[in-house]
Amino acid sequence: PISLGWLLLALATSLPLLYCGRLLTGLAGAFSMLAPAFVGEVAEVGVRGGLASCMQVMTMLGLLFTYSMGALLPWRSLTWLCLAVPLLALPCLALLPRSPVHLVSAGREEEARAALIFYRGWGQQPALLDQELARLRKVLAQGEDSLGLRAVLATARYRKPLGLSVLLMVMQQFSGIKVISSYIVQIFQNAGSELDASVCSIVVGVIQVVGTSLAVLVVDRFGRKKLLVTSEFFIAVSFCMLGTFFLLQERGSFSPAWLPLASLVLFAVAYSLGMGPLPWVLNSELFAREARTVSSGTGAAANWLCSFLVVK
Repeated sequence: PISLGWLLLALATSLPLLYCGRLLTGLAGAFSMLAPAFVGEVAEVGVRGGLASCMQVMTMLGLLFTYSMGALLPWRSLTWLCLAVPLLALPCLALLPRSPVHLVSAGREEEARAALIFYRGWGQQPALLDQELARLRKVLAQGEDSLGLRAVLATARYRKPLGLSVLLMVMQQFSGIKVISSYIVQIFQNAGSELDASVCSIVVGVIQVVGTSLAVLVVDRFGRKKLLVTSEFFIAVSFCMLGTFFLLQERGSFSPAWLPLASLVLFAVAYSLGMGPLPWVLNSELFAREARTVSSGTGAAANWLCSFLVVK
């Protein structure tokens, strides 16, 4: 569907076709739920948070790619270029083994063993393989059948993590990331910055990639809570700076030309270190296995609903 969506956008000759293409490319949002969940099932505990945060690094790389190419190419040429990404991903995904958890639950233990060797490199450590397979069997044996949303909401031990996940998703979107990423060039143009708006957007994109890469390195060392609190604090500071600039500009007072870029760079760093990757990491970590499917899906739905509301 994502490839078809980009194809429709590239070939669109009317507004309804553009809407259809955008709707289909929007299905890429499912990856934001599936990727951290998959990483959580294949990665070791000590590196799980960092690896799950890599999804946000790829998201920021995608934004940087579109900022950079968008400054050089017309939008239709950029759309053809974006179509190449899912087409290249298809054969790569086909080569990946399935999750060891899924394979053990299906009774395919030899395939699960091969998957663990592929993902964790334990080919020369049969004892570790046997230990992990025994742990997965035990977890699956103790687990209940998948629960529905009504059962999750009716039970406190499932309801509280779900509420926390939904709250983090709402906070992530209302931090303003979609407004910034969608209208960043327009923001710089409206600010009357002396710097080129496209160059400024590329600078912010580079900072976002660097920031999310740092988050991958520190998330398992400093913990989720500290990074989230720090991230939200500096996001608030960055918007105070940007709001001050526009207030001074509206009143005709002196407003430093560098302030919009500085405020958005601070926003990019703060968002990338915490509110960007961590809500998705926690959306895959907080829930018991029997409640994970419906709870993660609800958290993702809340995120994209808020994203739509913020941008509109």
